[in-house]
Amino acid sequence: MPSFARAFVSVAFFLQQFVTKPIGEFLSGSFVGVVEESIKSLFREAFQAGSRSCNAVLSLILSGVPRESKTEATQRKKAWKSWHNSSFSSFNFLYGSDDDDARAPRSLSSRFQSNHGYMMFGKRGAQSLTEGQSSRGLLEDLRFTLEVFVSRVFGGVRRSIRWIFRLEEEHRLHSVSLAKRRLRKWKRLYNFTASDAILKAGYPLEECYVTTEDGYVLQMHRIPRKNSNKVVFFQHGVLDTSLGWVSLGTGGSVAFAAYDDGFDVWLGNTRANPPQRNALKKKSEYWRWSANELALFDLKAQFEYIKRAKENEEIGSYSLQAVGHSLGAACLLMYAVHQKSIGKDHGLDRLVVLSPAGFHARTPFLMRSFKYLMPFATYILNRVSSTRGIGLRLPSWPLRWVTFKLMADVNRSPVFFDLFSLAFRWIFGGDSSDWTKAMSLPHYNAQAMPAVSLHLANHFAQWAKRHDFSFYDYGSPQKNMDVYGQPVPPSVAGQYALLADLPIDIAGGTSDGLIPPENAAYHEYYLRQAQVPVTMNLFEYGHLEFIFGVGNEIVTYIMKCLNTNTT
Repeated sequence: MPSFARAFVSVAFFLQQFVTKPIGEFLSGSFVGVVEESIKSLFREAFQAGSRSCNAVLSLILSGVPRESKTEATQRKKAWKSWHNSSFSSFNFLYGSDDDDARAPRSLSSRFQSNHGYMMFGKRGAQSLTEGQSSRGLLEDLRFTLEVFVSRVFGGVRRSIRWIFRLEEEHRLHSVSLAKRRLRKWKRLYNFTASDAILKAGYPLEECYVTTEDGYVLQMHRIPRKNSNKVVFFQHGVLDTSLGWVSLGTGGSVAFAAYDDGFDVWLGNTRANPPQRNALKKKSEYWRWSANELALFDLKAQFEYIKRAKENEEIGSYSLQAVGHSLGAACLLMYAVHQKSIGKDHGLDRLVVLSPAGFHARTPFLMRSFKYLMPFATYILNRVSSTRGIGLRLPSWPLRWVTFKLMADVNRSPVFFDLFSLAFRWIFGGDSSDWTKAMSLPHYNAQAMPAVSLHLANHFAQWAKRHDFSFYDYGSPQKNMDVYGQPVPPSVAGQYALLADLPIDIAGGTSDGLIPPENAAYHEYYLRQAQVPVTMNLFEYGHLEFIFGVGNEIVTYIMKCLNTNTT
């Protein structure tokens, strides 16, 4: 090789090793890395600054929003208790009385602490209770996605620099973006149920699957005490699942309290909840049902399953009692009345109904339009198809993913939390329940969620318009004749005399905006008129607080009612 060629090669090698390579390493390493991290830090600071600015502006707005004072809430509670004590049969509701004769029972057990409120929610967001489920909100995921995008861009810049300067490629792992990984994880995420809560609390569990007469597959959860002749069945309300009865853990869940007190505990579900399967109907027909089907098919199938299970366990006679909340309470009453009306035994020894649906003389202002919207929508659907139903829910998993991620953001921001709480309080007639955190419960997730059908919503509208607790009106005298043998649907409350042998305990909430005390009081009035043994107690609870805000007072009340039949 000529000398000038050797010299050229030597110079090129020198420049490559001591000039080009260091410059390339510096640019692709330190320089690009510093710029990349600076941009990421800029995004983080921008998100934090935006959050602080939103909080500041919303705090200023919220400071001018009037809120109910503690004194006003206390006076409202006193007024309701005074009215109830003075005249249960009068519907001239009194306000402003100073009578403080509390009817709610006091603590009978030291098992529960007197900490009224959301015990589970006070620890961590309910969504993060799901094992393996991301606890980040949508905004935080967006920030992470932007950081991943920045990393991808600068990764390309880094590779380009190394190619220009003829540097060796860095070893890198092939991976998908963080956002895609999270979406895929949400899509295949296991649905957290009451089973997980029961097992985590250290209680025994049986999962039971029941098929109704019309083909719907229901999942029941049992906390078994097979040698016990004390049996209690819990039925949840609308847009809830059996998880509600055990969501507060060992410190406040009434289902665990019942098991500890010697009861064989059964947690019911309805066709509105997962697994949402039907062996006989097409998918388009799945959602065509009202409260009639929940009471006469779902409850019936579950009670018959319990009866067969106890007979197989050969314990002899047993006492079956039921606790229901909201729609679940109304369905229990419908089931008991219907069984008696057809000459059959309902098999129940006592009912405890918490804020029972059925009478809706007073409804929140913003929800009154549903009394007219739901019948119209149902009429249109019936004209289109005589078999099709519609489920009122978030229809797709991406939409559910975005919605529940946003709720996680709301729960983390004090101002947004207050804003949403005030909005829900306004929509639901001043109800004091913590709706934003209730929507973060694990049974609301991207994979599945409880729902209601259009016909069930129409059933609620019928109760609200007619001020009567009755079975479903199918829209024409002929259709009603085909189902009931009469042109109008039978009144449930009008047949309360059939329940003369069934003690019923009613609990109403003075802070309940969805089913105010006067609505629950209609049940007591008609039950007393029918000579049914009934009690009614008032608690300073919102609608959801009977389930998710359970404290010493209401748990003790329920257990006292259940033990009345077993002592």
